[in-house]
Amino acid sequence: LRELAGRPGVLDVVSGPDLAVDLDDALAMAAGPVAVIVDDAELLADDRAADRLERLARTARDEHSVVVAAGTTEDLMVQRYRGWLPMLRRGRCGVNPASHVDGDVFDVRLPRSTSGGWPPGRGLLVWRGEITPIQVPISDLTESRRVTRVDQASGELP
Repeated sequence: LRELAGRPGVLDVVSGPDLAVDLDDALAMAAGPVAVIVDDAELLADDRAADRLERLARTARDEHSVVVAAGTTEDLMVQRYRGWLPMLRRGRCGVNPASHVDGDVFDVRLPRSTSGGWPPGRGLLVWRGEITPIQVPISDLTESRRVTRVDQASGELP
C-alpha cells in the first residue's frame, strides 16, 4: 500500500508507532467521505489505533465512508467478538480471494464449486450474505505477462 503514496485521491499512507495520531491527521484533511484501507488488520486489533478504527467503523456508513481491512482468515477469526474487526465483519460485506476461500470470516456457507483452484484475481464478493463470483483485473503488466506465459505453458486458459 505504501506505493499508493502521492497518487491522486490518496490523502496519506500511514504506518509506524504513531499510527493513531497519523490516522487522525489524515482523516482531518478529508473534505468528505473517505476509504480507509488497512493491510495486516489483525496486527492493529489491540493497537493504539484500534480505538480510532473502531470509531471510524462505527460511523463510516452514516458518513458515506468505507473501511477495508485485509488479513488472514485465522487471525481475523481470533478477533471475533470485540473491537473494530468484528464490527466490520458483522456487516457481512467484503471480498474473499480465491487463494483462501473460506466463508467463516463473513459467516456464510460457500458453494462446493469454490473448493477448486482458481486463477489469480478470482474471488467472491460477499454483500450482506449474498455471494457473487468476481474477477479483479491485474493492473501490473509484468505480472499479467508472467501469468499469461505460465498459463500458455500449461495449456490452461486464465
